[in-house]
Amino acid sequence: MSTDLRRELSDLAQRTPSPPPPPDLWSRGVRRHRRRRAAGTVSLVAALALGGIVLADGLAGTPLDRSQQPVGTDSVAAVPDVVGTISPWAADTQGASPGPLAVVAGAGRLQLGDGGWWGDYQTAVAGVSATTGAYRFLDLPDLAQNQDFADSLAALSPDGRRVAYWTQSDKPDWVDGVAVYDTETGDVDENPIPTKLGLAPESLGWAGPDTLLVGASELTERRSDGYSADGLPVQVWRAGSEELEDLASSNIRDPSIPGAVSPQSDGFAAQVGGRVAFFDESGARRRSYRLTGPNVQATSIDPSGVRAVGLKASRTDNRQPVLLAGTVPDGAGAPLRLAPVDTGDLQVWRTVGWLDDQHVLVQGAVGPMTSETDAETRGLGIFSLDLGDGSQTRLVRETRQRWTGEPQYATALWSQAPAARPGPDEIRDPRLVVLGPTLGALVLLGLLVPLVLARRRRRALE
Repeated sequence: MSTDLRRELSDLAQRTPSPPPPPDLWSRGVRRHRRRRAAGTVSLVAALALGGIVLADGLAGTPLDRSQQPVGTDSVAAVPDVVGTISPWAADTQGASPGPLAVVAGAGRLQLGDGGWWGDYQTAVAGVSATTGAYRFLDLPDLAQNQDFADSLAALSPDGRRVAYWTQSDKPDWVDGVAVYDTETGDVDENPIPTKLGLAPESLGWAGPDTLLVGASELTERRSDGYSADGLPVQVWRAGSEELEDLASSNIRDPSIPGAVSPQSDGFAAQVGGRVAFFDESGARRRSYRLTGPNVQATSIDPSGVRAVGLKASRTDNRQPVLLAGTVPDGAGAPLRLAPVDTGDLQVWRTVGWLDDQHVLVQGAVGPMTSETDAETRGLGIFSLDLGDGSQTRLVRETRQRWTGEPQYATALWSQAPAARPGPDEIRDPRLVVLGPTLGALVLLGLLVPLVLARRRRRALE
């Protein structure tokens, strides 16, 4: 075959038209694109829904794994070696008697109810069981909700059996008395204090397991920017008594006295102005000693009546008190001299009890701190401090970001070594438990609706 013939045949083949495309090629391409887009949408929705569930689960918290927590014996009452932070969603005692408590403190409580989705917030008192370490809110009828006196919201008796707290009437912010809750029987003894305008509560303090001192002022004027009040005589509640009584030393009208009372074997001791006074069980003053040095506050006497400690403001840092200590004189009327104690790196905030006449229990933190959160990382807790050489041992570690005021300890339990107890449960926020699935469903609905509408529009155009 000649070269010219081959070239002509080749040109003829190139001019031959290609076969036409299938008639449904466009439709098949559109369907393939729709399948890919639908698969991507489903994957995105599933990822968003799963992410919402995981996020809500993380925000709500997970139950505490108690298998990793130390558990102490339930046969001996003791202070826990770690005092944690109760969840605002924790349960109350549900009408049951919790038994003796090791710690009580004010805490905010949230419940779904009249507050709707945001929850109903209330001031409450939480207790830590002395035998099991369980954390529960206490059922305290008519508990006062006034936040102005949160530091003295409640007081725990030395043996942990009774909790004293302020009560309010039906009028808002109207404190009208004091009540005592028995943790073993569940009984509540309410004691109204008659006034015309209500009370300005100051302090509650236990002079013994069955004797409560009550310090309050009577409001004489209510104003939008505050109030005026006159101090009432310090009153006494005794187990089995029908009403409050004035101290036998009825001229004592300093309502801060109960907050720093020191129980003694035959009565109690308390700082009255610039003196430390000893009282018998009826409240009659037996002897007193003048404190040396200015501005000594919160004096505490050990149960044997031998040693005394107090606090005064530091000359270099008003926020950091200086711990003072001394020996109670033998003779009545002699001055009680207190000298500074070298506490090393321990920053002392307040005294909480005694181990013996040589070791005082203080709340504080090791090292300098700029905030409570910083203090917790540096070892916030209860320390046993040797008044001789200043050495210290931490007995209880505190983590209490959500406490209202200072935790109150059952001081008689310091005779036992603190016990390892379960920590507080991390309760799921009931609002966030449903947030993840709800969020996932809303996202799925928001993505599917446009797809359905677009498909309907395409069908209408076909």
